[in-house]
Amino acid sequence: DVICFMKGQVLMYPRETLFVCGSYTIGKERIAQGIAEALDCKICVSTAKLKLLELQENPGLMERVVKNTNAQLHIVPMRDINYGAMAKLLSSTSYSMVVGIKPTGWTNKKSLDLSDLVPRISGKIQIYDLPYSEHSSFTELEEFLTSVTVTRVIPTVMPRSQESRQFMFRKIKEWTEKER
Repeated sequence: DVICFMKGQVLMYPRETLFVCGSYTIGKERIAQGIAEALDCKICVSTAKLKLLELQENPGLMERVVKNTNAQLHIVPMRDINYGAMAKLLSSTSYSMVVGIKPTGWTNKKSLDLSDLVPRISGKIQIYDLPYSEHSSFTELEEFLTSVTVTRVIPTVMPRSQESRQFMFRKIKEWTEKER
C-alpha cells in the first residue's frame, strides 16, 4: 500500500525535514493524513483548503490541520510540487531540507513495485512522484479500456501540456482500438 510505504519513507528523514504533499482542490488528503500520523505532526493548509477540509467531516485529519507555516507537513496545490516553488517555501522556514510528495495516478508507472521508487533530487530538495490515486491508476485505466468494448472516452482530468494531452489521447485511442 502506497500510504504505508510513504509512512515508512518519511520516518527515515531527519526531524529537520519539511514535507510538502501535493493536492487537488479535493483529493489526496488521505496520504497527507497518513504522513502526518507517521511523523506525529501538524499539517499546514491555506485558508481556502481549510474551508474545504472542514466539509469532509474527518476529525482525524482536522485535529492535525493548522494555518501555522511552521508545521512539518504542508498541503499545497499539485502544481507547487516543483523545485522552484519548494525552494522558495524552504527558504521561508527553519527546515534544512524539503521533500515533496506528488501523489498522482498519472505517473505512468507500469510497475507498482514500491521498492523501485526513489526521489528526484536537486540539492536540498527531493520529490517523490508517487503512483497514488483514490481512483483508477493509469494501469487500471488501461486494463479496463482494453477489456471492454468502448465507443467513446471522455477525459475528466486534462494534462497541462500539449505534449501530455497528445500522449493521453494517443494511449486512449490505442487502448480502445485494441483487438479483444
